Amino acid sequence: MKKKNIFLLLLSIQLASFAQNPYTIQHKEVQYFIYDLKIVEAKKAIEHLSRENIWTQYLIAKVEVFGQFCTPNLNSFESSLKEIDKQIDLIRSKNVLPKYKYFFEGEIQFHKAWLAFQFSDYIKSARALHLAKQNLRRSLDLDKNFLLPLKSLGVINTLFGAIPKKYLWATNAIGYEGDVDQGIDALSKLSKIKTNENKANYWLIKEATYWLALLELHIQNNPEKSWNTIKSNGSNDEINLMDIYLKTIVAQKIKKNEEVFQSVSYLEERKNEFPILYYYLGLTYLYRLDARCEERFLQFLKSKNKQKFAASTLQKLSWWYFLNGDEFRYETTKQKLISLTNLRTERDLQAQKEAHYSLNKKLLHTRILWDGGYTQEAQSILQTVKISSLTDKTFQAEYYYRMGQLSRQLKNKDDAIKYYKKAIEIGTSLPRCFAAKSSLKLGEIYHRSGQIQDALEYYEMATTFHKNKEYKRAIELKAKGAKKRIIDSN
Repeated sequence: MKKKNIFLLLLSIQLASFAQNPYTIQHKEVQYFIYDLKIVEAKKAIEHLSRENIWTQYLIAKVEVFGQFCTPNLNSFESSLKEIDKQIDLIRSKNVLPKYKYFFEGEIQFHKAWLAFQFSDYIKSARALHLAKQNLRRSLDLDKNFLLPLKSLGVINTLFGAIPKKYLWATNAIGYEGDVDQGIDALSKLSKIKTNENKANYWLIKEATYWLALLELHIQNNPEKSWNTIKSNGSNDEINLMDIYLKTIVAQKIKKNEEVFQSVSYLEERKNEFPILYYYLGLTYLYRLDARCEERFLQFLKSKNKQKFAASTLQKLSWWYFLNGDEFRYETTKQKLISLTNLRTERDLQAQKEAHYSLNKKLLHTRILWDGGYTQEAQSILQTVKISSLTDKTFQAEYYYRMGQLSRQLKNKDDAIKYYKKAIEIGTSLPRCFAAKSSLKLGEIYHRSGQIQDALEYYEMATTFHKNKEYKRAIELKAKGAKKRIIDSN
């Protein structure tokens, strides 16, 4: 009986202590500034928050992460990590219910892992991810009805569930195995919870929607589903820059450039605050063959954000010069691209590899229009190309690959299959990606048609083009991930 009374006393003390950590209108304001990517304003608002409140520690750490997201700075990366660790220590010292303590530490560790990954510090990222999973699981174990840990757990579950067997040693290293469907399902359920911006869970649920859209796009390879998630997110809310930024990323990835162009005035207005917008504005204009792309790409190259997409920017700039017959600037820009070192993203590495290959003006014109989602215009250009005029086998393989892409987009499945197979036939021994990508696309076509054995065959084939030097890791991950999902579901 005495033990019971002691437990009740301790519980009442813990509940009272958490009541002293309310989510206030000031915390709400900081959250809004963070997701509107107004980091300076967020830091100023934090100065007025009580340091005794656990929400304050959470938001201080989050501002560090999003500050580096907006303007990456390798020189201040370590100091950001130290500030985050300081806030974690303060959270551990709080006298609150353990489920909240584990939850807040788990969330901060999750964001720390994301930050470390951005700076290619994979050891720190893996360690933080392990601690995130551990704390979030403990929080959920203490209260099965506590839904908020499902956001970051859902992301972790999905990412590790998509890893092919070849890389499973990485998941074993941090003691975690994932499941794509379970992870996506958790995020989907969380994103559908109705709330309002005055509640503490509002931005966590909104963030779940952001992650859901990105994972549907990159892991499930379901662009339309991703786009629908983005469109349904916060339609009645006040616009924030993170919403527009993610809409831009997804729309351009799924070739809906006109959707981005609708927001171009807003992006132009905010570009100085978030310099990577110069890059995305450049793409938006390039896909429309708009001369403003040149200025935006050049402005991006002068910004601090250029570390991530410098090679890709130079590639797109060189394309613009090539299309417009400016041979001198095309060659000088290409040489700048080739001379870059310490490239980290696959987008940049691929851009540099492509710089070593010749271009065909009509095929490039088709590619740019296709990438923007201008299917009819791309088809009009490609139809003027005579295959007999393409003496280079690489151009022939690219021609058939792009014919396959256009046919598939125009719902001509049989033609798409025919063209993809021709691209494979011609491109098998070439160092370009057209044969491998065609195999991947055929796997997708057969998979969606329910022809499982054919799908498995072409997904496997996509990984066997050993002379291909482009997008190898991305193609392999997509193909093996798709195979894994088919096998797991049968």
